[in-house]
Amino acid sequence: MHNRKRKHPNALKHGAFSKMAIIPGEDPQEFKDLHSALIEEWTEEDTVLSIAKGIWRKRRLRPPSGAT
Repeated sequence: MHNRKRKHPNALKHGAFSKMAIIPGEDPQEFKDLHSALIEEWTEEDTVLSIAKGIWRKRRLRPPSGAT
């Protein structure tokens, strides 16, 4: 019988499915730099545009007013 509570480091093999943002051997400062660059790039304007596009697409799915 397998002990399901025993942890395996399989997720750390390549890190793609790891719950940790930074895994052993990676540079925490490099992650912070990436995070800062993304914050600068993704301004509120970009976020609002994404929301507007999503709402617009959802409206396409509704039948026109007065349609039965």
